[in-house]
Amino acid sequence: MKDKEAMLTAEQYNSLYCKTFAKLDEVCVLAEQAMKELEELQLSMGKEETG
Repeated sequence: MKDKEAMLTAEQYNSLYCKTFAKLDEVCVLAEQAMKELEELQLSMGKEETG
């Protein structure tokens, strides 16, 4: 009986699938933004050392 309780309907699975990939996309965007900011910081630190 517990196995049947744990089973998702197709609609529930689709909903979780969409939410998961939306969150994954959000994480990727944040990671990309963080990498750009890190690059800008490194460039500005390099200018301070040479300037």
